[in-house]
Amino acid sequence: MFWYVYVIDKSLSLRLGRSSTLQEYDIALDLPAKSSDPSLLPWNFIYECWIRLASFNGRIYEELYSARALSESEVDRTQRAKCIIRDMGLWYEDLRKVL
Repeated sequence: MFWYVYVIDKSLSLRLGRSSTLQEYDIALDLPAKSSDPSLLPWNFIYECWIRLASFNGRIYEELYSARALSESEVDRTQRAKCIIRDMGLWYEDLRKVL
């Protein structure tokens, strides 16, 4: 249940332009355990993808759109955006290996 709330919180934070309620440094919970039921493998995969995308949403807001980020130079924000894009690309390449 926590990870579902996490996904919603990060997505709404970015969409509404508001700070996330759940801060990454406060989360000490492991990712949910995968089901041993083979019929649920696709759901395990999608659930992990949702969580990872939510993490990217949180980074995008914090590093590009938060009040702190907007007070920094455009050069710094551009560099952070490139870093996020690179990390998303690496994640995507890992996904392609699985698919």
